[in-house]
Amino acid sequence: QGARQGAGCPFCTGVQEKDASHFRNQCPEFRRLKQDLSSAPYLETRLKREEHVGFAAAGVLLWRRKRGAVRSGPGSEVELLMARELREPSSGPAAIFGGDRLNFLGGKRLRKEQTPVDVALERLDKETGGNLTAATKHKMKGGGAGAFPLVCWSGAGSKYVLLLFEVTSEGDSDVHQRYAADPREGVLRLEWVSRSELHSPDFVHRELHRFAAEMLDEVKRCNVLERMEDFFEGDLSTDEVAALLAQTKLS
Repeated sequence: QGARQGAGCPFCTGVQEKDASHFRNQCPEFRRLKQDLSSAPYLETRLKREEHVGFAAAGVLLWRRKRGAVRSGPGSEVELLMARELREPSSGPAAIFGGDRLNFLGGKRLRKEQTPVDVALERLDKETGGNLTAATKHKMKGGGAGAFPLVCWSGAGSKYVLLLFEVTSEGDSDVHQRYAADPREGVLRLEWVSRSELHSPDFVHRELHRFAAEMLDEVKRCNVLERMEDFFEGDLSTDEVAALLAQTKLS
């Protein structure tokens, strides 16, 4: 026990969990990094410095234009890729969130040196079974310009970074069909969920994990769902996306 004094944790010093002297949520360094974070959600072309340094979790919001729908306007429809996860029921009021529920693709930041993109891509690869196309993986890792034109910050409780990415290839659009359930990740299957479903209170209450429902509220406050196609229309430059953002206000 004496050898473990001051050992730290996987987040701050990189020691293995079995040798850690504390958990991440008790880590002084983890708490220090989070102290200047914004509690308000925002949508920007890039993450602010405080959130880049102090974020607690990250993921990728993969979305696609629904097949057969018009490209934009009132008749358009978009779908978001979500993971149906098996969750152990808990006691008390939260017990209703047990069973299989939909969640965003992403996870916790486990080490201090990880960036939001590091965490988001690591979790995305695991939760999609490594089935995204090589071209998409290359672009996400910085091999292509404008890999993530937009980032959504959720600061209410999760301190979560959500990177937005449009799926345009058939190979990626069918990723849910190639996914095989992985008990280690707790993901039963991947599902494309429509924007209209996410606007339904009944669907959200019935199908989404509590964490995902809270995240969705933050996303809606940033008007991400309503203007998704606008931000990804054609090859917009960063300045053009920023100009569109200037027109978008928190509801």
